[in-house]
Amino acid sequence: MDIDSDLEICEMDEDGDSTRDSNDDTLSQGSGGDILIQLGLPEEIKNNLKEHCTEFECNTCTSTLVQLIIGEGVEFEGDPLINMRDLKEVEGKLPKDKMKWLSNFVIDSYLKIVKSESTNVEVFGWEEFERGVENKKLEELLKGKGNLLEKNMVLFPCNPVNSEHWFLGVVLPKEKTIVTIDSLPQDYIKPLATTQVDKMMFFLKEVDKSITIVQWSFYTNKPYEIPQQVNLFDCGVFTCIYARCLATKCKMVTQQDIPAYRLLMVRELHQKRLSPIPPLPIQKGELCLHGGK
Repeated sequence: MDIDSDLEICEMDEDGDSTRDSNDDTLSQGSGGDILIQLGLPEEIKNNLKEHCTEFECNTCTSTLVQLIIGEGVEFEGDPLINMRDLKEVEGKLPKDKMKWLSNFVIDSYLKIVKSESTNVEVFGWEEFERGVENKKLEELLKGKGNLLEKNMVLFPCNPVNSEHWFLGVVLPKEKTIVTIDSLPQDYIKPLATTQVDKMMFFLKEVDKSITIVQWSFYTNKPYEIPQQVNLFDCGVFTCIYARCLATKCKMVTQQDIPAYRLLMVRELHQKRLSPIPPLPIQKGELCLHGGK
């Protein structure tokens, strides 16, 4: 079922009450009564996401290739679940905000590419995590993933049904840490962040019965702590960028460069590999009309 392209609305405010602790505005208690989320990222993660590229620009070759793909002059060679509507949404040039939201198929495909170019990183697809954790057998969810607790990082895109907003979940098993990174953060812990951390912690305890919550730490970002969106439609793109930067240690991209980054994403999805940040200039003799190979 295509639950994708109409799933995301980047709302500036969350409905529902905040989960602030009455004594400390920086903590939120999870539904299980044991998980305390701290407002503010660990220094290493924050520093990784603050170091941004200052000269981001798509070269003519990338722009031309994207035009050919969108115009169907070049056949798209990426994930077959991604259709032309998805690609036009990634390109981000359609007139309405809703036409610039990213589908779960795009998010999942991009994170798979990130995984393929990272070291000891695992990824859960949106449906795997959102619907599978509570409805599938443990062995089904872990098939082909190895021991999660031995990974350097586990990434899971978050967009709970009816929330209509993408943000990133990150597990650092060796540090016993779970982080949510939101491109529309508030000065309190969002209830949805707490829900997703609860769900992942429940899953990890199923993976290893010896895990105790008191050994783990939980964080979410504060407003303006790292580059974030300033509109109502870029949360999916930022989710992909956050994942890429954390997993590959590349430089971050800021809001002003998101239109160019969207074009780069189309190319990367087509070629099923990441391009450098900033993109390399056109080399002497390089052809732009070669289908992206």
